[in-house]
Formats: sequence, structure tokens, C-alpha cells
Amino acid sequence: MADALEATTHLVVSAAPSPPPPPRFAWSPSPVNGGGSAVEAGRDLGSSPAKRGVRRTGEASASPREGTAEGGGGGGLERNISADPLLRLLPDLRSAMPSLHWVGYLSTVGVYGNHDGAWVDEESELRPKTARATARVDAERDWLAVAAGANVPVAVLRLAGIYGPGRNALANLERGTAKRTVKPGQVFNRIHVADIAGALAFLGGREMGGVFNVTDDEPGPPQDVVTYAASLMGVVPPREVPYGEVEMTPMARSFWSDNKRVSNAKLKAAGYRFRFPDHRGALEAMWRDGSWRGDGSGGTGGE
Repeated sequence: MADALEATTHLVVSAAPSPPPPPRFAWSPSPVNGGGSAVEAGRDLGSSPAKRGVRRTGEASASPREGTAEGGGGGGLERNISADPLLRLLPDLRSAMPSLHWVGYLSTVGVYGNHDGAWVDEESELRPKTARATARVDAERDWLAVAAGANVPVAVLRLAGIYGPGRNALANLERGTAKRTVKPGQVFNRIHVADIAGALAFLGGREMGGVFNVTDDEPGPPQDVVTYAASLMGVVPPREVPYGEVEMTPMARSFWSDNKRVSNAKLKAAGYRFRFPDHRGALEAMWRDGSWRGDGSGGTGGE
């Protein structure tokens, strides 16, 4: 994703932990699971205090610390800045990178919690149920506040479940890990990684701030995705298993306890056009070009 963005708007995205980026970009993996920040940089930071600080936060971000929402203790803005250390460095980043003019924070639709299958949008009530989701809500709030104080527009992108090359139902079927767990009425929201990159480039290129849901048009039952992938591959899908019979980790169980349909109407109204508005088109494209394996081999799905 960072490679795709580098060619257009010079954005670097951190979804921790990841290999170091090219040195001219700020980089801060977030200890809030799966989160990260994207900042527009214009030149090499050299040996500036901001760059040294970014390196330190990257080293410290692998586990929760005292004072963070996940580590327990503490409170107020100091606790929340600890959850995403790049916040503390924003004033230095402004001086070190005069061209800094937009910040994107990658969050999650998990901040909405459970809405019993109802539609939600950016104005809906946030109902975080876990320390992880609460930390993300805090980080969203503080990015909006701190960036506003620094006179930099910030966009909070609430991402649905991510899939793409190497991480999709086709690959799971080949590995033998695909499952069709059935919970009546349960739907999930999803987004192809290409549309995350596309949304970042779109919002960053227009310096648009605010909160945006980044999810495709069709929330749906998870077993349907596996069934469709199996039809493309010409294989028999795994049998359906009732939710109550499936062993899950506590984290997975908490994920399944949230049920909502997330609207992307705001992002579309802003002018963004999704490359993959539904999972069927995305799976078909990956099957045709062979990218579904995620190994760069290319070729056709049938090879």
C-alpha cells in the first residue's frame, strides 16, 4: 500500500509492525492493534529531532505500556498520546517538514461496536466494548484535536475488515483454512487494500479532513464470501458450521459479537469511486490475474 501511495501523494502508511520506509518519510507504527498514521512528507528529515523521535516511537510501539489504554493506569491526553506516539511529535514534524499539509489516521469500524445489524454512518453512536476499541476512539479524538491545533487537516479513516492479495477467501481455500461459520443475521463489512490506498490518496490529495468510513457497498454474511470464492475455483466449499459449535479465541469472539452495516455514503459523496465496490468483483479480478496468492507470481487463476 505504501508503494502505491509513494508514486502519487507521498504518503506512508503504518499498520505495525512493518519494514522501515524510505528515510524521507515519517513513520510510526501504532501500538493500538492494526492502527497507524499516514503523513505527507516532502523531504528527508535527516538527523532532526523529529526523525530521531519517530524512530524511538517505532521501537517502543510493539507492546502496551503503563499509561496506555491497553496497559492500564493513567488518564487524560497523556494516556492517549502514549497510544499513538506520533501525536507527541507533531509540532516537531511541522518544523522538520514544512510541506506537511495533511494527516491520515487509520482507524477501524470496530469503534461503532454492536448495532444489531442496523446501518451506521460517521454520525452514529460509538459503542466500543474492548480496551482496544476504546483506545482507538481516544486516538481518533486526539488526532482530530491535536492536528486542528497545529492547523493541519486530519482525516480519520475507519476501515472495515481488510482483504487483498494473499489475504482472501481464495487463498484460505487453497491453504485449507477457509471456514463457513454461520450465525443467523450476522454480517461483516470488508474493504480491499487497493481501496484503502485509493481513499488515502483521494483524501490526502484534496487535503480533506474529517471522519470517513472506508468499506465496500455490501455488508454480508461471511460464509457467502467463501462460497463465492469456491465457485470461482471450482471446488466444493467447506461445510457450514453453526456459530455455537466453533471454538474461537476471546478476540475472535468479541469480533463476532459486533453486528452492523457500515455506510460508505460520505466518502462516495466526497467524490471517491471504489475500485472494488463488492467482494465478488474483487475476487474475480484477483482470480483472473493470479494476484490472490499474494506471492507476486501473477498468471491466471487457473494456473
